[in-house]
Amino acid sequence: MADEEGSSILDDSPIEQGRLTVPPTDDNTLQVLTFRTWLIGIPICILGSVSAALSFYRQQMFNFSHVCINMMVFIAGKLMANMLPNKVIRMPYTNWSFSLNPGPINLKEHVATTMLAGRVSASAGFEILTISKIYHKDIPLLPAILLVLSIQFLGYGFAGIFMKLLVHSPYMWWPSTLVDVAFYRFDMERFSLGPKRFDQQRSTWRSAS
Repeated sequence: MADEEGSSILDDSPIEQGRLTVPPTDDNTLQVLTFRTWLIGIPICILGSVSAALSFYRQQMFNFSHVCINMMVFIAGKLMANMLPNKVIRMPYTNWSFSLNPGPINLKEHVATTMLAGRVSASAGFEILTISKIYHKDIPLLPAILLVLSIQFLGYGFAGIFMKLLVHSPYMWWPSTLVDVAFYRFDMERFSLGPKRFDQQRSTWRSAS
């Protein structure tokens, strides 16, 4: 027990806002990629991408906010957890199987589904289309595909290169991400504990702080 507490203290953030928002512990028993993750995340991502593409050249671009997507995912996850049957589906000719309803939606599943649904943006192909229309010069198919792929993977490549500095470092904290973490924890803890018990725990947090 002492070793676990010591490791939690070592893994905790040196930033006060990070310590108050993000717990240093991790529950490895929570499922992340469930049937609900794909069933909820993919349609919302497609809907948001289509709406962003249709309004790409307009002055006021229509887009789903992150808070809106967060609430849509949470409500859909709660409904599916109550409505879907607890049935195991086995993939033919493989050893893979998954459950239609693995139980109540958990924190990691909520975050993963929101990340999948929140990848809403107009495609990089619109930049290529804009270039061809402005400069009246068509780009061949193969260079256009390579340009789209390079634009999409450039950000992920830099994120991987600087992951140790920008992601794993406890001194690198992102205020906007802390807001999202607090929002996730509020949703999950309030509905898992119940309003009365959550209010009691919140009053305990306030007295402790």
